[in-house]
Amino acid sequence: MHHRLNHYLKTKLIKEKQQLITDIKNSEIHTSSSPDIETLDKLIELAKNKNYEFYNYFCEIHPNFIQSLERDFPTLTLTEKKIIAYTYFNFSTKEVADFMSNSVRTIDNNKYSLRKKINIENKKFLSDWVREYKYSLD
Repeated sequence: MHHRLNHYLKTKLIKEKQQLITDIKNSEIHTSSSPDIETLDKLIELAKNKNYEFYNYFCEIHPNFIQSLERDFPTLTLTEKKIIAYTYFNFSTKEVADFMSNSVRTIDNNKYSLRKKINIENKKFLSDWVREYKYSLD
């Protein structure tokens, strides 16, 4: 049962990532302030390569998102903002832990703290909140 649930969740996550890429390529969510595909590819590569420049580059290409986040939630730590940046791209907790060179448990604890700070209801995924927050700014 647990294996089937994991498989289902991984499949769902892969489909969501593929849909996001398709949406961007088809310009359905592409706005004048949206980064181009090459920029997004570079950002994702920085994350996958555990490059410390990931967050700085994310801030550079998504300044409105970060500025709004800092304005609306001034008590967020740098770690929490990085987790939000990774979540913006639908990276899993395991991927985020790997990128940040932390354990999954540490990232889960950080996410728990983050959820409390920004008042996310228990049944809502952080990734859903990030997506809704992003679209509320567009």
